[in-house]
Amino acid sequence: MVVQKALAETFRQVAAEGADVFYKGAIADCIVRYMEETGGLITKEDLADFAPAFVDPVSINYRGYEVFAPPPPCQAVQYLETLAIMEGFDVAGLGHNTVETLHRFIETTKLAMADRIAYAAIDDPPTAGLLSKEYAAERRALIGDKAQFTAGDHLVPGGPVGEVKAGDPHAWMSECTTHFDTIDADGNAVACTQSLGGAFGSSMVVPETGIALNNFMRWFDREPTSPNAIGPAKKNEMCVSPAQIWDADGLRLLIGTPGSYGILQTTPQMIMNILDHQMNVQAAIEAPRVKTGNPGFVVDAENRIDREVFTELERRGHQFNFLGDWSHGVGGGQGIMVDADTGSFMGGADPRRDGYALGW
Repeated sequence: MVVQKALAETFRQVAAEGADVFYKGAIADCIVRYMEETGGLITKEDLADFAPAFVDPVSINYRGYEVFAPPPPCQAVQYLETLAIMEGFDVAGLGHNTVETLHRFIETTKLAMADRIAYAAIDDPPTAGLLSKEYAAERRALIGDKAQFTAGDHLVPGGPVGEVKAGDPHAWMSECTTHFDTIDADGNAVACTQSLGGAFGSSMVVPETGIALNNFMRWFDREPTSPNAIGPAKKNEMCVSPAQIWDADGLRLLIGTPGSYGILQTTPQMIMNILDHQMNVQAAIEAPRVKTGNPGFVVDAENRIDREVFTELERRGHQFNFLGDWSHGVGGGQGIMVDADTGSFMGGADPRRDGYALGW
């Protein structure tokens, strides 16, 4: 167990003195001094100039439920587009983790992934077009019976060029990560995903503060032509993408997961498990998952899916990297369901990682 006494004192300072002590006061001085000592880039002006932005979520309607998520440069548009495309299939009728459902989900993910790479990091992304029913239908029509080659879940300079290309949505315009959900007796609810980036971020802690520095700069691309190319005062693509799901009567689900780019595939699988397959939140989180993202045809998969399903999917061109029965490589979902009839809460936590659910 790590006891962070210095971090506790930092929190006390912020609680007592407000945000300015972090961005302009004594804590800022500690951060800048450490940057100067270690060759870092952050200056006192950088900290003082920071201001949080309050933005509206983006959403789609999926089978009568409104699914809300953070807007770009967060990458939730990928899983919202995934759900929009999958809505055109009878997911419940096709069955849970069957050949037909998994093939469609994997191919849908490739399409949404290509769009996210092309558009999520640009100025004024065509979000309305990406999430429109018309564009989803256009992308859905590209799914055939065979697996298509993908270039992967992020841009690799000089890397393979996939068969799956980004579309043009403009015409339709009208893993040091944690996730938690909380809801109180009055229905006030928060779904939050936060991250240091890689394991322990930069593995550097500002002395006297307990503040660990992130390494999210590595999520930028060094390729100048990339929409996500590194640049001054620029926000990079961010895979942290929690969700809230509402119906006409109120909140029904808070859900999210850590997992880097896999967040964008774990989240829609959990949502479909609940809305299409009528699972409770714990069963939806525990159910076996798949994840694509490596260049080519490779799909990571948990072994608990029927082996005959994998055999048929291999005939369609998919290649599988088996992760074992349970793998933290496909995320660590957390969620809270709100019962529409009783208003009671049910928490769910993923046994793949160290999450837990509690109530009082």
